[in-house]
Amino acid sequence: MGLLGRLAQPTALIRMAAVEVHSNGLQSVSPLVVLVWPDTIILPRKLTGSVRSIDSFGNLITDITDGALADAPRDESVRVVCDEHETLGIFQNYTDQPEMTLMALVGSSGCLELAIVGDSAAAMLGVQVGAAVEVVW
Repeated sequence: MGLLGRLAQPTALIRMAAVEVHSNGLQSVSPLVVLVWPDTIILPRKLTGSVRSIDSFGNLITDITDGALADAPRDESVRVVCDEHETLGIFQNYTDQPEMTLMALVGSSGCLELAIVGDSAAAMLGVQVGAAVEVVW
């Protein structure tokens, strides 16, 4: 592993263009937009990634995969930080913590998720897609 660590997944480039069909049947294409998806960076005892989506429950889905977390312990020696919010431990189920507790777990997506038990983490924390996430142990 180099000085800067290694990337858990290659950078994804997404190219998007909108096609609009006018009432006269003619089509026009908007300018091409290129989006660069950030990478998960794996360092000794530290992972950095970002929130890639928010599910219908308001859980923050990150780009940090379960595979990238393979060396991380799951107990409270692990610190997960998103924006200025922090939680300890990576749990298996939403029921592992009491209501209104910020928690981290690997969800059905196979990626690290941040959730507030019984509420929307996105709404309660004000975190949006693209926010930095750090896992340290």
